[in-house]
Amino acid sequence: MSHIVTQHFSFSDIQRHPKRVVELLAQEQAMVILVKREGDDITICSYPAYSQEVNDILEEAMAEHQVKKQRGYTREQAFQDFRESQKEISKYL
Repeated sequence: MSHIVTQHFSFSDIQRHPKRVVELLAQEQAMVILVKREGDDITICSYPAYSQEVNDILEEAMAEHQVKKQRGYTREQAFQDFRESQKEISKYL
């Protein structure tokens, strides 16, 4: 569903070229941004943020999957239901 973009920088690179981070933050669509720093290595992951309605649909689908899984739900059935859920979610994107 989401397209995660991962970028790697050095801390010193960001200090010399702060526009790289500014460009990431300047995107018009709502984004979730995760930053991880280990010494001089910086990893920035970003992906689109969705509306609460889309998140609610996803949570409902996950809960339904857990119930079905306990009843012997197969991977093939799960994949078929996943595709149907994708179609439903895409109506709201």
